[in-house]
Parts: sequence; structure tokens; C-alpha cells
Amino acid sequence: EKWHHECKDKSDNTDSAYVGALPNPRTLSGVMDAWAQYSANIDAGAERVLAILEHMVDKQRRLIRGEAVEGLVIKPNVVMFNSAIHAWANAGKFQRGAEQAEGLLKMLEDLDISGDLGIKDETDEDDVGLKPNTRTLSLVIDAWARCNDPSGIAAKFAQDKLDLMENLYREGADVKPNYVSFTACITAWARSRRIPNAAERAEAIFDRMRHLSQELNDDSLRPTVTTGNAVITAWARSRRPDSASNAERVLEKLEETCKPNIYSYNSVMDAYAKKGWVHSSEKLLQRMKELSENGDPEVRPSLITYNSYLNALSKSNLKREGAKKADSFLKKMENMDDVQPDLRSYSAVIDCWAHSGDPAQAKCANDLMRRVLEQYQNGVGDIRPDRMLFTRFINACAKTDGNNRARHDALKMALQAFEDLKKSPQFGSPDARCFGALMTAICRCSSDQEEATRLLQAVFKQCANAGQVNNVVLKLFLRNVPPSVRNKYVSNGVPARWSENVPEKFRP
Repeated sequence: EKWHHECKDKSDNTDSAYVGALPNPRTLSGVMDAWAQYSANIDAGAERVLAILEHMVDKQRRLIRGEAVEGLVIKPNVVMFNSAIHAWANAGKFQRGAEQAEGLLKMLEDLDISGDLGIKDETDEDDVGLKPNTRTLSLVIDAWARCNDPSGIAAKFAQDKLDLMENLYREGADVKPNYVSFTACITAWARSRRIPNAAERAEAIFDRMRHLSQELNDDSLRPTVTTGNAVITAWARSRRPDSASNAERVLEKLEETCKPNIYSYNSVMDAYAKKGWVHSSEKLLQRMKELSENGDPEVRPSLITYNSYLNALSKSNLKREGAKKADSFLKKMENMDDVQPDLRSYSAVIDCWAHSGDPAQAKCANDLMRRVLEQYQNGVGDIRPDRMLFTRFINACAKTDGNNRARHDALKMALQAFEDLKKSPQFGSPDARCFGALMTAICRCSSDQEEATRLLQAVFKQCANAGQVNNVVLKLFLRNVPPSVRNKYVSNGVPARWSENVPEKFRP
């Protein structure tokens, strides 16, 4: 507005540098783009962009109706709407951002049809009109993809826009789906965890992309590695029994279309890990090593790759054999030059021992715990123990089978780990899961009922004082103490303060 006024004030002076330099639609779009990227407050930037656009729409409407309008009037066009949609797609409140983007698209379509802002001036290069274009629809699809909506509602909106783009393109409109719009829609489906066929929908879009590229002989529609990775991720997140094999199949498709990257292989490794497919993990790990040794260093196995392999072992049915494999592999990692194990690595191996059924599993898990603590205390590496590491170890102790001596030793180690955690606030205070794991260890490993009751009461009191009693902890306690003890604690109900630090949905 200030620029506009200065131009007007000096326009009669032919020597002025401002003559012919009035702000135009490109100027205003630049201002809107600047607000859209206002990093200090993204939401405030989006609100500001919307306010500028609505202000200009209102002025143009009044001008068309023949009303007097003061100040700067710039006829809105599709570029300005794209700037506003982009701002909301980037906004921190993604659900609201997508809804605003959808609303702006509807406004643009209505204005284009109604002609409320005047018709397009074909002689003015700055008047690009109000018809939604490829960028408009791609930005709206991206806005819905960013919602990270597990319900699938966002994905359906994104799918509708992609279908619209393809139909318009086939009808000869100046709109063409591209890898950005396809990939964003695939991502939206990949995030729809509650939809059983979400991964199938994502792969169907990938296949449509491949076929459309071949049909139209258009390389700009050829799937990229980013597109393929989004489909692999969708299958890796799927709960279907065949999810891992489907992720592997998409990787093979990707190899036919373009060159997979480390993320492609790691995503398939993740899918194997979730199913506990050790043999498949080992085959893919070996393949990655061979590719990197034969001239493709970008797919050299990374820490994520190795951790996925350890997770596969922890979820497999190999039990003792799997735990020994994982322990041996962890030692190899500790001696590697390019990769060092992190907290996830040690946690995965502790989980392996927890499921091993080995009478010495508590001791083996304890050796790992002590190695982690020793590294932290000596400042070796970046590993920092946390509450979950202690909880996993206590869980390994709780699952100890074998004779009375083995269970007694396991309980002793679990109690010691719990005390160590309490004395180390930098690792986090015990939470409901940690208390529950310790109470399970007491129930399974105590020498007799009297010892179990005494220890359960002591731990339950600490849990209640910490406000960490959830429904699992309460049931575990009440189920494993005598009626006289049970009545002592809950005869008058469960005090709210016992659960004040537990999420509401998990409270008794």
C-alpha cells in the first residue's frame, strides 16, 4: 500500500523512477510467498496471507460492482491463490491447514465460474485468470498428505484431487498430474494406518503412474525413488500378514523403474523386522553389502539397517538361537569402524534375551545393561540410558524360566535395576510400564507368597505415590495379593491421585 501511494504521488513527474512501477499481481504474490515462509510463526504467516487475499477479493468485487475503492487494487489470480494454499499447506496445524486449502480451492473454482472478479484480460500478461492449475491441485493434495491422518479421510480428499487432475488432463485441460501430486497422494495413503487396504491404494497409484508414463511416453510422470519409497513405507506400516512380501515386491518394481536408495532397502528391512523374518533380513542385508562393495556405496548398510536386523531377531521364534545370534552380531557392531550400536541396538538384543527362554537370560541381559551404563559413565560414544532400557531389562528378568535359583537371581537383578533407575533422574523416573514390569517379575520370581505380597505392597505404594497406577498395574496388584491386603488398599475406592500422572484413557 505504501509503495502504491508513493507511485501515485509521483506518477505525474516523468523524471521519477516510480513511473510505470506500480505494484502488480506478481508483486503481491511475492509478498504473500514471503509471509507463507514466515518462520517465526508459520500459522500467523498463513493467517496474514489469507487476510491479504480476502482483502483483495473484496476490493475487486466492489470495483466490479462500480463502487468507489480507495488505495491499492490488484485483481486476484490463480498465482495468488496458490500462494495462499501453499501457506496453509505449510501451516503447523495440518488438519486446519488442509481444510483451509480445500476451502481456498472451492473459492477459486466458484470465482472462476461466476466471473465475480471480472473476466480474464487476454491482452494482459499479468492476468493469468482464476482457473485452478497443476500447482493449485498439487498443493491441495500435499496439504492433505501433511495431515498425517490415520483415519484415511485426508487420503480420500487427496485421492479425489488426483482423480480430478487426471480427468481434466484427459479432457485436454491445462492441468497435468505429476510426480509431486502422485507422491503426495501415496504418502497420504501410507499414513492411513486405520484403513486395511491403504497400502494397496498407495501401490495402485504407483502402478497408475507407471502406466500413464508409458501410455503418454512422458518421463515426467515416471515414478521416482521417492514415490516408490512412499509405497514401500505404506506396506511396511500395514498390519496385513503379507505386508513384508508386498514391500519386497514393490522394491523389485522400483529396481525396474529407477535406482533404489538406502531408504528403500531400510524400509523393506523394517517390514521384515515387524514380522520377525530373520532369513529375509539376512538375505537383503547381504545384498546391500554386495551392492555397496560393487560400486554403489550409497546403499551401504547403516545403523538403521543393522537395528532392523536385530529387531527381526527379537520378534522371531528363534528364541535362544536368535538371542545368541543377536548378541554375537552386536559385538561385531561394537568393532565396526563406520557404524557403532546405539541405545536401540542394545534394547533390541535385551528383547531377544527376554524372549529366549534361556535360564541365563536375566544374566545375559544384565551384562548388556552394565555395558551400556559403563559406556555412559566413561563418556564412551553418545549412548544415554533411558527408562525404557531399564523397563526392557526388568521385563527380561520377569520372563526368566528355570529353577528357583535362576528366578531368585533374576528378581534380585530386577530390583537392583529399579533402584538404580530411581537414583538416576537423568534417565527418567519409573513410569506405569516400569512399575508393571517389576510387579510381574515379583509375581513370577518370588520364592513364596509371603515374599511376593511384601514386595508387591512396597512397589505398589511407590507407584501410587508417583501417580503412576494405571489399570494394568492395579489389576496386577489386586490379583496377586490376599483379600485382606486388597481390602486394605481399595475398600473405599481408588484415589484419583494414584493415577494423576497416567494418561486418562489408561486410568482405573
